[in-house]
Amino acid sequence: MVYVDPSGGGFLKWVIPAIVITALILVAVFFPPLAIVIGTGMLAGGLIGGLSAGLAGGDAASVMKGVLAGAAVGGLAALTAHFAGPTLIQGLGLNGFWGSVVSSAVRGVITGAAAGFASGYAGGRGSFDDVVKRTLMGALLGGMVGGVLGAWATHAAPNATPWEAAQQPTKDLGTAWNKAVDTSSLGSLQEARETTSNWIDVANRAINLPQETLYAVSQNLLDHIAPELAQGELAPLVFVDAVVALHSQNVGGGWIFDVTLGLFGKDVGRPLAAEGVNPLLRKVFA
Repeated sequence: MVYVDPSGGGFLKWVIPAIVITALILVAVFFPPLAIVIGTGMLAGGLIGGLSAGLAGGDAASVMKGVLAGAAVGGLAALTAHFAGPTLIQGLGLNGFWGSVVSSAVRGVITGAAAGFASGYAGGRGSFDDVVKRTLMGALLGGMVGGVLGAWATHAAPNATPWEAAQQPTKDLGTAWNKAVDTSSLGSLQEARETTSNWIDVANRAINLPQETLYAVSQNLLDHIAPELAQGELAPLVFVDAVVALHSQNVGGGWIFDVTLGLFGKDVGRPLAAEGVNPLLRKVFA
């Protein structure tokens, strides 16, 4: 006996993605410059959907549905994001740093939501709540990642090499040591306080030297890599999809979101506060 879904829902789960994918292929054929963007979005979405279905315990049919649904929403999101970001900043009259941030953030919201949907749907294994929650979280996380990448795209690589960056904390420790030696005096209470403060600074720098050296090298490498990573459209798309997919599968607990939020605060929040919020507050309380 064969069960037939009277609502036709099972049939539509195959047909709708197939129609969307066919339409995307036709767009790519007739508009070749869009082929790479659409293809990348479809590939990333299909991988996320298929892997999510497999990790959710789905059979071969569920995995295939995950691949088709992910490819459909991924390709459609990539195509939409391709036009949405530039169109928005043109309408707002933005350029430079904020044009890059806003455009990249908008693209990240769209592609991140699609990646979250593909992960939550998981070839039909996910519940309605899973789909909604992961789609919304994907949009939020994708927007933050996109904003950070947009900020990075405007950065110039530093002149210092990683080796020079690694030496800087040691040089700073030497400077602090020389200052402490040259100014050490117990002639008065004030001089004694300054001497004590200088030697405490030396001790803190010595204790934290390995950590500060590692941080300096890591930041230098990031500053060299970040502008290249954030350039163009394809690399940010793949990066956003990867971050959202990993977070959706709870890889690493909550550290992915925490790191992304921290980077967003540093690279987007600080400039926003410096250029927008702080001047406004000064005018209000002047």
